[in-house]
Amino acid sequence: MSSFLSKTQQGTLEFADCTGMIHVHALRFERLPKSQRSGTLDDCIMLGKSFVMKVIDFLNARFTDLPIFNAAKFFSPCNYYEDMDDRDSQTRRWLERLCEKFSVGDSPIVDNVKCFGEMDEFTCTIYRSYPKKHMFGAWDLCGAEHEWFEGFPCLMQLWQIILVIPASTAVCERGFSKLSRIKNDDRSRLSLETLDMLMFLSLSAPHALNEVDWNGIYDVWKQTKARKPLPLGK
Repeated sequence: MSSFLSKTQQGTLEFADCTGMIHVHALRFERLPKSQRSGTLDDCIMLGKSFVMKVIDFLNARFTDLPIFNAAKFFSPCNYYEDMDDRDSQTRRWLERLCEKFSVGDSPIVDNVKCFGEMDEFTCTIYRSYPKKHMFGAWDLCGAEHEWFEGFPCLMQLWQIILVIPASTAVCERGFSKLSRIKNDDRSRLSLETLDMLMFLSLSAPHALNEVDWNGIYDVWKQTKARKPLPLGK
């Protein structure tokens, strides 16, 4: 948006086609019929900004957690601005939003004052060290070094909180679907302990099943009472 507006200030727009040829188009600004606006470039810019803000407000109202997930970019140095002043303003807005979310109530999860005290050095260090890393890639590197926890204890704690926030309810819905398939009308007497184990196997398979000691299970089953089992595998 900023790049587009800066080009419109010159009164022309350039377009490169598939062959690489540059086409220059002159811009005309005219007032719309029955419009109260003069039709100047400044009016177009104000109209565009107003439209963008209305879209943002609608999305924030529709998806209440969207601002929090957007603010989580504080821990993604690949989303930082290159300019230092812009980067400071951007990261400060993100951190304010995160602290507002997690520092409410009588027992806040994070300390606002300490978080902002660590912010400048943290953002400079992570941007200088891993400028192209997203939040998860940066955590793999920073989370493995004790120096980050010693130098930025509050921000590292906040980072851990962000990492465990589920982005959707898909995991919960998947669990309920599994539950409905396992505990149906024909298995109404299934015990809670057995149901819990079957749910775990169903949701964790096939990875969990690969670690099961089937021979050990077979031996336990065979010894529980007198049986005449067939050899395992037949």
